[in-house]
Amino acid sequence: WFAGLSVFEALLHAMSTMATGGFSTRATSIASFDSPLVEWIIILFMYLAGVNFALHYAALGGRFNVFVRNGEWRVYTVALFGCSLVITALLLPEMGGDLETALRKASFQVLALGTGTGFGTADYDAWPVLAKVILMGLMIMGGSAGSTAGGMKVSRVMVLIKCAVIELAHTVRPHTVRVVKIGRSAVRDDVLKQIMAFAVLFFCTIGVCTLWLAALDVDLATAFAAALTCVANVGPGFAEVGPTLHFANIPASGKLILSLGMILGRLEFFTVLAL
Repeated sequence: WFAGLSVFEALLHAMSTMATGGFSTRATSIASFDSPLVEWIIILFMYLAGVNFALHYAALGGRFNVFVRNGEWRVYTVALFGCSLVITALLLPEMGGDLETALRKASFQVLALGTGTGFGTADYDAWPVLAKVILMGLMIMGGSAGSTAGGMKVSRVMVLIKCAVIELAHTVRPHTVRVVKIGRSAVRDDVLKQIMAFAVLFFCTIGVCTLWLAALDVDLATAFAAALTCVANVGPGFAEVGPTLHFANIPASGKLILSLGMILGRLEFFTVLAL
């Protein structure tokens, strides 16, 4: 409202941002407002929506150091900030050297796809290939556990990477005993198995959805992008389901399999598959 939106649109976009839902009252999403201030406000609150809400609750009680002490928050923040800077550097030539515009466009799309909000202010499908690969990686990673964001969640990605590092270390020093830790807490073996099972189900579901769409003669780039964005609960993807396009041309059975992928991704597989 302060940035010039009506009370109605301000309220709806606030709810859509904090729920990382991403739907807008405008067909061209946030780009239709053509307001840098609106974009920066939404960037800030998309970032906050992707943080574990337990940390926000602790901060409201006066414990502001919980953010710095939380390993997942540090990785989440560094990853988003670092990716924003890299994509900003890639966009600078296209933006005529306008640093603020490049940083704003890069940061907005990084937060929108990294948290699964799905708002849009630019056609990132026309960006350099490296920028698109980075955005795809952020879609997979998602936001923090305990947030409204989609994706695998940062904490799970951290555990998987640490498991891989420990296994590599064991090949060099097979008798070394190491445990996976998040912060100061060791991750139990049963939790490790659950996380590994989740990762397998996550990528297998994307694979099945991709194969199904490919069998319907959807081109491979669109099939994979549609599968990834639905299972990760992001919204827009790449190619024919990119930020300026839509899913209307996907065949009916393809829409059904993608709908199932969205449900599995949102409910995190185990409950649905157990039923």
